Amino acid sequence: MREVQYDIIIIGGGPGGYTAAFAAARRGMSAALIEQDRVGGTCLNRGCIPTKTLLHTAEQLSAVRNSAARGILAGAESLRVDMRKLYEEKAEVTAKLSENLEKSLKSANVSLLTGHAEITGQNTVAVKTEGGDMLTLSGKNILLAAGSRPVRLPIPGADLPGVYTSDEFLDRPPENLRKLVIIGGGVIGAEFAECYRALGAEVTVLEMMPRILPTLDPDLSKNAGMILKKRGVSVVTGAVVREIRRDGEALVCDYEVKGKVLSAEGDAILLSTGRRPAVENLFADGYAPVLSRGITVNEHFETSLSGVFAVGDVTGPGTRGGLKLAHAAAAQAKNAVAFMAGEAEPVNLSAVPSCVYLDPEIASAGMTEEEAKQAGIAAESVRGVMHSNARTLICHAERSFVKLVFARDTGVILGAHLMCPNASDIISEYTEAIVQKSRVSDLLSVIRPHPTFEEAGNDALEAALGKMKH
Repeated sequence: MREVQYDIIIIGGGPGGYTAAFAAARRGMSAALIEQDRVGGTCLNRGCIPTKTLLHTAEQLSAVRNSAARGILAGAESLRVDMRKLYEEKAEVTAKLSENLEKSLKSANVSLLTGHAEITGQNTVAVKTEGGDMLTLSGKNILLAAGSRPVRLPIPGADLPGVYTSDEFLDRPPENLRKLVIIGGGVIGAEFAECYRALGAEVTVLEMMPRILPTLDPDLSKNAGMILKKRGVSVVTGAVVREIRRDGEALVCDYEVKGKVLSAEGDAILLSTGRRPAVENLFADGYAPVLSRGITVNEHFETSLSGVFAVGDVTGPGTRGGLKLAHAAAAQAKNAVAFMAGEAEPVNLSAVPSCVYLDPEIASAGMTEEEAKQAGIAAESVRGVMHSNARTLICHAERSFVKLVFARDTGVILGAHLMCPNASDIISEYTEAIVQKSRVSDLLSVIRPHPTFEEAGNDALEAALGKMKH
């Protein structure tokens, strides 16, 4: 056993961890990054990136199938996807990004260690490396960015072969998948539903809440539900799953809606019921911070243990900028490292954008109208419907709109909720406006190019200005 000293020791190589490593290196701090799997974390290896790779192919397939209206006659009926090749492509993309990230970290003089890390005492981390060696690291600061794991609810039959978590599904998909049942209609469930329906499977989504994507603005979730249903996805809300069982070659999911027991059959079942902080085995006995559905941190992301910080999915409710998203973890990491260095926070965490990569895309930032009113703000909302937007018509995009929430007396932008092509790119304009407390008139003073999807925001802004005048 040998001991090495660093300015910062980072446990977890996802967006929070590697961002902290780069931030520390830029300040001349010596940094060690410990990851027990591959650098990149859930986002790169088992989440955002592989999912979007699959969705990109699904979107291309849908575009070709619907190309006859544009004069492209390509025999769309005979199209098929080689799933093995698609998953190979997904693996190549993630591997390449992980390799590039690893090279960049090494170029920044970050010490990369593969193995399991455990905090054993004040400023001390024990590492069991991939090769079985034991190291003791000493760090002025320790930052935990261990991420999260999929939740496997205690449903009878949830451990049957053919029942997958999202991590397992992305790692080894079922062969010859014709019918897929998805339990959970949040972001992960909705994206997989869109993807696999486009790839040709019959898809059923069972969501316990009254609507899918229940954490989003109601207009967004209702719109998404209608579009998925139009495309052939069976969306069942208010569904309480009772049991998963095997019936011959098929898996059957029994669920209850308003007291009536129904069944959905599939070749595979995807559990998409959220994720939980990965706090297991991070701390030696007798040396753990306060935990409450994750690691509790203060406004500087410091835990109850002096010099030990935590960011991203591993933290508990109430964390600043606490949406469980890759870019939120990265922003928290930048601020945590700045605090360690005695500097001001570089990132404003008051508005964290979130995106859902359906077709059309969904993006949201700031408050909903209901949230603003609950906070005691006299707020209103307006929608700019995009049925007359030139780019929307050219792309045959469905049911697209821009919804803005603003303070009635001042015109300050409080929230933005978009469902349109390129929404994930457009939302940054509104996120900045929310952070800067910009007014409706401020955003209207800016020229937006034509023809673009972004210019549809002008209609919503004009409607908001009209409401304020009256």
